[in-house]
Amino acid sequence: MDPTLATRRRALLIRSLVACAVGGLATVAVAGCGSGVAAAGKTPVTTTSAVTSPSPPASATTSATSSAPATVSAPAARPRTTALLTTALLGLDDLPPGWSVDNAAPGAGGGSSPSMTTTSAACQDFVALGSAASAPGSKASATTSFSAGQDGPFIDEGIDYLGSKVEVATLLARVAAANRSCRTVSLTLPGAGRSTVDVAVVSPPRVGDHPVAVRITARGGDLDGLEMTQVVTGVDDTVVSLTLVGAVPDDVVSSTEDAVAKARDTLKVESAGI
Repeated sequence: MDPTLATRRRALLIRSLVACAVGGLATVAVAGCGSGVAAAGKTPVTTTSAVTSPSPPASATTSATSSAPATVSAPAARPRTTALLTTALLGLDDLPPGWSVDNAAPGAGGGSSPSMTTTSAACQDFVALGSAASAPGSKASATTSFSAGQDGPFIDEGIDYLGSKVEVATLLARVAAANRSCRTVSLTLPGAGRSTVDVAVVSPPRVGDHPVAVRITARGGDLDGLEMTQVVTGVDDTVVSLTLVGAVPDDVVSSTEDAVAKARDTLKVESAGI
């Protein structure tokens, strides 16, 4: 194969993999990513968030003849809209020179998206989270992608509005548990066969609320040796997720810090988290 074509093919496969957001929480352009849990011949089970939003309080009623003042409820918090979340994402002005917006389509390597499978019960939730169309319980979301060249590095960022800090803390605890439980999954890439993906929990940048991070490394196939790091952290009632390929540790930290700072400023969040 021509070296230039081989490089481009690898780049397309990388983009397909990043778009599928393997690594514990899918918040970046994962619509269409396939997944499967082939555990002991059982039918794959769709895993949903255990978070249950509290029911809104009943409206206070007063008697028309009562002399007592009516109870005035506190105004409800303004929900985060997709438009607002979009402005909270990183932009080109927030990145060093040389980066560009990446419009590569998921599945560009062969007309269909990568798929994750596992025969391990311990990896079932990891696969379910990594293949979800958005964070479980998401009420609004926004995503963006950047690249510093056709072969990377790449940064994908997503923000999901979950409704409250409780939902954020619960989801991130679930993500952390899924990351700790799983060691390897199988990744099938269109036109490139199957690769084993090793999963390793790593120390996250200490920004945001309840941050978690995981590094995955592909073994075999065209992506042999590829490493990808995903960081997920909370910003008030939202979850910020970054997936980075070809980034050194310092870049992972600085990108996460910048993403959290941008989200905090845009969403008017005072607390800096941990």
